[in-house]
Amino acid sequence: MLIPYQPPGELREGGPQHENDHTSIKDIRVVPPHSELVSTAETYLPGNIRKAPHHLPSESMERLLDIQFRLLREELIAPIRTSIGAVLDDLAKPPDEKTALSELIKNNGGWYKCEQDRDSIRFSLYTGAKFGLMTCDRRGISVELDFDAPPGDARHKAQAKRTAYWESVGKKRLTQGWLVALIWKADGSPLRVYLGVISSSFNELLESAKEQKNRVKVRVSFFDAEVELRILRQLQKSQMGRKEIMLLIESPTMFESIRPFLETLKAQEPTSIPFSNYLPLFDSGDLSQTRVVPPAYAHSQFYFNLRNLFDRPRHLHLRPHDESSVARARIILKQESRLDDSQAEAMVDALTSEVSLIQGPPGTGKLILKRQSYTGIEILRVLISNNIRPILLIAFTNHALDNIIVKLLEKNITKKIVRLGSRSADETVAKLSLDKILMNINQARNDRAQGRAYGNMKRAEEAMKYFMDEIVGEKSRPVQLDIHLSSQYPNHHDELHNPPFWIQELFDQSHDHDFEHPNKQNQPKSLVDFWRQGGDLAFITYTGSGNSSAAAAGRGGRRGKNRGAGRPDGSANAAPIVDRAAWTNARETFFEEMCGSRAIPPAPTTSRNIDQLRRDSQMWNMSKAERDRFNARLNQEMLEGAQQEQLEEYERLKERHREASAEWNEIQDKTKLEVLANAVIIGCTTNGAAKLTELLRSVAPRVLLVEEAGQVLEAHILTTLVPSIQHMILIGDPLQLRPRIENHQLSADNPDIGEVYQLDRSLMERLSSSGLRMSRLDVQRRMRPEISELIRCTLYPSLIDDDTVKARPSVRGMAKDVFFLDHRHAERGAGEESVSRTNIFEVNMIKDLVLHLLRQGAYTETGDIVVLCAYLGQLIEIRKALAGEVMTVVDERDATQLVDHRDDDDGAGSLEATVQQVEISSRVQLRTVDNFQGEEGRVVILSLVRNSGGNPATSRGIGFLKSKNRTNVALSRAKDGMYILGNACDLARSEMWRGVIAELKRQEAIGPAIPTACYRHPENITPINAPGQIALHAPTAGKWISPQTPFAKNPLQEPYRHARNNAFVRALAVTLAISSAPHLVENVNSSSKRNVVAVITSVCNGIHAGGVFAASISAEEIVQKSMIVLISSVKSVVANFVVITPANVPVLSRACHAWNLATGRATIMLARSYVARAPLVCGEPCEIQTCPTCAPDDVKSQVVDFLTQSSLSDVDIGGCGLDSKLITLECGHVFTVETLDAICNLASYYKKAGKRWLQLATPPQGLQKHPLYLSEQNVANKCRSALRHVNDYVSAFNDGDPAVKSVKRELRHLPYDAFTVPDGFAASSTASVDFEIIPKGEPVPVVSARFGSQIKDRHQLPEALAVAWNNAVSGILQAYDQACAVASTNSAHVRAWEAAVATLHHRYTVEPPLLEELSSPFTFDEAVLERAKKDCGASSTPKADQRFRVEACWTTIHIRFLLIHAAQRISDHLRRKGLNVSKVYTRWEDFISYMLSSIRRDAAFTLEIAEKSRSYRQVVKTAILAMEAKFQSFSHQVGRERNSLLLKEFEHEAREGYEAARAEAASQANRYRLFVVQGYKNDTWLVKNFMEPARRIIDQWVMLIPQLRNGVVYAEVAGQDVLKTFMSRFLGSSEFEDLLQVMVYNALRECL
Repeated sequence: MLIPYQPPGELREGGPQHENDHTSIKDIRVVPPHSELVSTAETYLPGNIRKAPHHLPSESMERLLDIQFRLLREELIAPIRTSIGAVLDDLAKPPDEKTALSELIKNNGGWYKCEQDRDSIRFSLYTGAKFGLMTCDRRGISVELDFDAPPGDARHKAQAKRTAYWESVGKKRLTQGWLVALIWKADGSPLRVYLGVISSSFNELLESAKEQKNRVKVRVSFFDAEVELRILRQLQKSQMGRKEIMLLIESPTMFESIRPFLETLKAQEPTSIPFSNYLPLFDSGDLSQTRVVPPAYAHSQFYFNLRNLFDRPRHLHLRPHDESSVARARIILKQESRLDDSQAEAMVDALTSEVSLIQGPPGTGKLILKRQSYTGIEILRVLISNNIRPILLIAFTNHALDNIIVKLLEKNITKKIVRLGSRSADETVAKLSLDKILMNINQARNDRAQGRAYGNMKRAEEAMKYFMDEIVGEKSRPVQLDIHLSSQYPNHHDELHNPPFWIQELFDQSHDHDFEHPNKQNQPKSLVDFWRQGGDLAFITYTGSGNSSAAAAGRGGRRGKNRGAGRPDGSANAAPIVDRAAWTNARETFFEEMCGSRAIPPAPTTSRNIDQLRRDSQMWNMSKAERDRFNARLNQEMLEGAQQEQLEEYERLKERHREASAEWNEIQDKTKLEVLANAVIIGCTTNGAAKLTELLRSVAPRVLLVEEAGQVLEAHILTTLVPSIQHMILIGDPLQLRPRIENHQLSADNPDIGEVYQLDRSLMERLSSSGLRMSRLDVQRRMRPEISELIRCTLYPSLIDDDTVKARPSVRGMAKDVFFLDHRHAERGAGEESVSRTNIFEVNMIKDLVLHLLRQGAYTETGDIVVLCAYLGQLIEIRKALAGEVMTVVDERDATQLVDHRDDDDGAGSLEATVQQVEISSRVQLRTVDNFQGEEGRVVILSLVRNSGGNPATSRGIGFLKSKNRTNVALSRAKDGMYILGNACDLARSEMWRGVIAELKRQEAIGPAIPTACYRHPENITPINAPGQIALHAPTAGKWISPQTPFAKNPLQEPYRHARNNAFVRALAVTLAISSAPHLVENVNSSSKRNVVAVITSVCNGIHAGGVFAASISAEEIVQKSMIVLISSVKSVVANFVVITPANVPVLSRACHAWNLATGRATIMLARSYVARAPLVCGEPCEIQTCPTCAPDDVKSQVVDFLTQSSLSDVDIGGCGLDSKLITLECGHVFTVETLDAICNLASYYKKAGKRWLQLATPPQGLQKHPLYLSEQNVANKCRSALRHVNDYVSAFNDGDPAVKSVKRELRHLPYDAFTVPDGFAASSTASVDFEIIPKGEPVPVVSARFGSQIKDRHQLPEALAVAWNNAVSGILQAYDQACAVASTNSAHVRAWEAAVATLHHRYTVEPPLLEELSSPFTFDEAVLERAKKDCGASSTPKADQRFRVEACWTTIHIRFLLIHAAQRISDHLRRKGLNVSKVYTRWEDFISYMLSSIRRDAAFTLEIAEKSRSYRQVVKTAILAMEAKFQSFSHQVGRERNSLLLKEFEHEAREGYEAARAEAASQANRYRLFVVQGYKNDTWLVKNFMEPARRIIDQWVMLIPQLRNGVVYAEVAGQDVLKTFMSRFLGSSEFEDLLQVMVYNALRECL
């Protein structure tokens, strides 16, 4: 195709086409202005081939940069320019003509779709755009845009649906950095188009969608300063009702992913780019004779030491300039190193060439490493060990970059790595990101210059925000209006500020503290506000409404007296008056006080025009309508007068912010340079490198290594070639996928003009196709030989299969490991290059194949089965077909493309995860070919889609399939097996496909039907050529029944096991012959033969019938008695049925455990209900399963059901529910299926009907709690219930009142001598009982006997007192015991979790390869343990037990505080009886001290439990408890001392207690913030629940210290309000509220 050539800019005949058409790319603005966007002239695009006409010298770097810049810019601009052109064309049409745009405006936005020439135009268009505030931040100036949400779920009335929509399309709609165009047409103004980028985050978009049903908000940074000023003027004016069109168009291109490259290409000096001997477009197009010299750093005496390439100590020097040294190195590396021959060649070539190309065909270069270039890692090892640094490492994707860095760290090649960019999914790599390192440095440093710069920038941002508030909001309007009045209307100004006295009084009252305004936000803040709002008019206008401002404003009389005169009750806060008589009386009273007359002035109702209002200065005589009219005029005059001044202020603030940002960025760049200068490897994607080109120039890297170079645009590599680069190594494969571009017109695959532009041709492909030497890796370690032969015979003739691939396992259930299903079922879809083509026949066949492969039981991991689609439309159809059957996993890149190519606007539905119905948990990957390079699967099913149907003469093309690159990738992803569906005749038009089809024919692997077979009986082959056939011939995994074979061969020898679904038995064989007893079948008619069901189950050496009877009877009797049930479907059996077993298998049942069976004769066992009743599950290892009948007693007592806490002996082995089925784990623990299903949280992943799991549910998103927490919840419910029961007892205790009265009653008439203390027991001192008095082995909490039955002997109390006390507190102590039981909870699921961890720990210890993904800081044993814990669902022991242990301990402490309070009241009673000087009083006080001491001890232990469980809220609550207990104990201690001199000695100890309390409060608060809040500034919970109670405790210490100094203590324990507040902080349950109100008996009655 001939393309006319017209030079650019001034060289063009007729001159430039628009203002941005220039000869030099340095003059071209990256972002097109309005004139370029609306221009209909053809854009100048230079040819990207040799000898193409160009205005710059041939074979020059300047010409190369110009070509790459213009083509890459077209890739960025063309989509948005085309979209704008389509909209402008529609706008230019008559208003009554129906267009795509008019329909979208009617529907408030959506997808714009139309056909233009051969291209299909499709883009998002948003209507009803409105401006919000303009703000500035580090990214610059941005404006808020509010517009209509797109149709569909984005406008759903349910917030959850709207959120789900935006979460599903968040990668492709209104994404930060995405290019948008604003089309703005207002009355009287020409239409303008402005480009900008989305600057708001996805979270901001999501929040706006939550707030509004039909609108969303984003922030946009526009490129044109003109639009900023225009928006500013728009915000200044209140142009209500002005007709204008504002449309927002979204480009499919992410601007920020291309802009850095364009800016760098513009700025690059052609002469500074290295490797000018190889890179330009040479006219000859031949580089085969070009000698590639060694890197510049490799001087004549330089050598590489290659010792690191050997597994044993070996030195090998490679001198790049010495040919003999190079040759010797090649030989020795091939013979002795760990490299294969092709890797050794590539290694030497890379080290001896300043520009090195290494081709890695599919499956090569991946020895040991998964998805990483082994050769690239080894090259880096050699370079680093020889001190060649710094190295710039570039990868095409973030994922690939992270994987390489991880391997560099794991192999300890270097730790000095810095990663540019913050999109790392690996935690280890994320710590190496430049942003993370900078954050750590900034936190550690106290850089004043940086702080000053940051402060300047933030102040500039605040100044701009304040300025915008002034313009848009009402923040300063009253002040400005007042100034405007004083200058333009001085008489009006004087009148306004000298209102009648009563008006001044009303205004003054509105500012009183106790004044209630109906709307606080609109409460008048100035006299201007009061005038505008008509506060005076509202006061004298009766409305009859109690909510009017008049009623609110008119309440009150003169200031300083009778403030409630206007209210019926005389109060200041009375409700508004609505009765007219009362209202009138209140107003008359008010005016009588103000003016001496009861007359109420009339409210003005005039309606004069503006001119009259300007002449009349009596502003308070204006009606409300006149005030509004005059106020609007004043505002307009004010804004017009201030417009120019505001524009100048805006420019000044904008420049101020620019300078502050520049200063901040300069300091940041300096720090970045310090970090990068110390790096050995700087890793980044191409985009990351382009953004930091100037920094890279300063760092001066010496080596550039590019991974996946075949997928990287040439422009991307050119921008990273800073002058310091002396060595460039490109690793990739130019025969696999090319770089991806959006503009198909520029693609090399475009049949019309693609070969001229070839933007998607990588630098690696161009250089290699020009003849520059390229090394190739030849040993592939992925594909079985039958698969690799397909690309070996077409593309890689020297490709070698490693020995490991020759032993690949065959595909289960298939007769061929590689097969091409050649069919003639036509495709659907339009447009030769359309991505939405589908083939329904292939969809249905693939569904059957996927389900069949899953049933084999060998393909259960994600990635085992991969379905590759040549077209995105086919992926959508297959996804729909598998919905409800199979969990499909769609790659993020494919998922985001689905958004752009769905049929409707409801993107959320198209992107929701699909679900499955299979008997095993499996996931199937669905991918397009374009997004699967570098990845692999065990079995790949390839849907080619293209098919002309039964008439090949239709001459349809094959679209994307003609690309060798795509075909290469599609055919090289499978490891074990590959199945292709397509039309061989259509594909034969492609040279490559002709070779592939020929090879398939040679392998006899092509035909109209796919051969399937049972993997146990491979000789029985069944061809499948239509959907639905597989289900007929192999309904489940296991016995395959061939339609050609009427009877299977002795199926009784097969180890069948019953299915997991316990509601029925699935038949694995529907026809059978019994060789050991053939006569049993002979007497059954032919119709019955095909319906006899055989189930062979070997469990505990027999079959559990659980049945009614078992007998040995003849076949004739079976037929005569109709005991065989004819089964019409193998899917369900709901009645009696027969099990036939071989004669040598004993039959066990509950009725009879042994039968003497006739040798050589079959036994028939008939059981009512269901057969094979052993409560076990298929798929579990039979040899380790536990029989509930035969198990020993200790095993039978095990809890096997956490939900019902049932033991093994409780299981109903005849039951049909999941609570009756058992699984024995490898560790020996037995659990019911119901328990394990709960632990596995199946309900979150599978849908259930009754007791059957039907299909997969949509999997929960984000980080989920492990199913183990279901058992945690069960424990929590039980503990919570127990504590609630305890609380009922506590409430009944009623603050101890009944107990105290009971004790008093029993002690009332006792003689004095009844209170004598037995001899021989010395009285204690006043010192408080310490922790040591409690035995170290005492349980936590302390047993209740210490406060009840044991007090007589333990504290030597009189028997009468001890008995009275025991009788009074027996009920509360029972509650105490129940709380203690909860505090000692140790649930079975914790033991199960520990057992599971132990099992996995043992397994992982013997299978270390499973630990590949663990991070390196762990030792091997630690890594094994962490992995085991992780796979068991929790990184630490389940904590529900510990949480409720803590709460139960709190409850016991609360009970003890109640007991102490009651004991203190009894102590008062003893003192009043005159016993305060006796021993009994002292002993009783000792008892109180002991209870306080036990609280301190248990609080300390509770604190330890809380800390171990890492429940930091419980930690701080318990810490408060311990602090309070300590103070109460000390307070009781000093309260017992009545000697004022001795009291003073406690002052020092009190000061220590005070300091300890302060330190503890600070320590616990800091720990909480460190471990829980993690820098989050909202400490509301901490303040309320810890800081405030801690402050009160500290204040109590403060109050106690001066009392001790004076020798007078006023209170022994805290008052009711203190303890109530303190206890409610950590108990927090409603049951305690009433009790706490009366908990303390007024302990301060004697002193405060």
